[in-house]
Amino acid sequence: MMSPKARDAVNSEAVGDPSGSYSHGIRVGELLFLAGQVASLPDGTVRRDSVAGQVRQALRNLDAAAVAGGSALTNAVQVRVYLRDLADFEEMDAEYRTHFAHPLPARTTIQSNFTDFDVEIDAIVQVSGRGGSGDPLRSDPDQGSTA
Repeated sequence: MMSPKARDAVNSEAVGDPSGSYSHGIRVGELLFLAGQVASLPDGTVRRDSVAGQVRQALRNLDAAAVAGGSALTNAVQVRVYLRDLADFEEMDAEYRTHFAHPLPARTTIQSNFTDFDVEIDAIVQVSGRGGSGDPLRSDPDQGSTA
C-alpha cells in the first residue's frame, strides 16, 4: 500500500497556473506523470501559430513541468500527442523529432476535436538517472527563450 506522501504534486510557474482542477504533474516513485500541455504562455495566452510552433511551445511547457519535478523531458518514456487534424501529422512529427534523441520515447498520436488550439501533448518521464535538463527547448525566434 502506498503512503499518502508517495504521490507528490508538481507545478511550474514557467507554465502558468493550471486551467482546471489538476497538477502539472504527479511524481510517483521514479516516474513523473505530466498533464497535457498546449502552446500556452505563462500568462495563459495560447499561441495559434503553425502546428510546429504549437508543438515546440507545448514541449517547452512539458519540459518546464519535468524540471520542476526533478527531471527533464529528454527522459520521457512515453509521450501522447493529441492533434486536431491528423493531416498535420507530418508537420508535428518533423518538429517533434528535433526535440528527442534515441532511444525515442514510446508515442501515441490521437485525433481530438479541439477548437481553441491544434496540439496537446502529455508525457511520462523517468526521474532517476537525470542527465541534465536536456533541451527540447531550443530557442524559438518568434518567442525568445523560455528556459
